[in-house]
Formats: sequence, structure tokens, C-alpha cells
Amino acid sequence: MVDGQIEGNVTARERVELTAKARVKGDLVAARLVVAEGASFIGHCTVGADAVKTARTVPTDAGLPELKPSIAGQPRAEPRPESRAESRAEHAGRR
Repeated sequence: MVDGQIEGNVTARERVELTAKARVKGDLVAARLVVAEGASFIGHCTVGADAVKTARTVPTDAGLPELKPSIAGQPRAEPRPESRAESRAEHAGRR
């Protein structure tokens, strides 16, 4: 369930629900999609059982936001720490 703002792509094996307060900017892939009146979605949408099977997977170290439950149990996006490779590349460029 999205009850806030997300900038980035969303992929779900099951269902994505956008509440009236949801603001999503990015592509969405899900088996099922529910959109409440008032939700905002800017991007491409692919929905259905086959959509999830053919969805391109992104490595877990890609630096994308990771969804974590908030206090109210709603997911929220948080930036992921930079990977070691990115950190080494930045430090190498400063020398």
C-alpha cells in the first residue's frame, strides 16, 4: 500500500494499492493494482500475472530506495547506503 510519495520504479509480486494520498512518479509492475480516487501516478504501468513474470529484476545493490514499514504500517521509501564500489570510486577520484 502506498500512502505517501515515491519517486522511482515499483515492482510487486502481488498487489499494489495507491491510496488517495499516494503520489508515485515512476514505472509500476504488479499482479494487481488498486488506485483510489485522488491518487497521482506519473509513469508506465504493467499489470497482470504475466507482467510480474517478465518484469526486469534489479540487483539489490543498485542503490534504489528500499521500502520499509512506517509507524502506521504503511511503506515509505528510504535511501539505501551507497555501495562499497561507489564509495571506492568516489574516494579514488578525490586523490
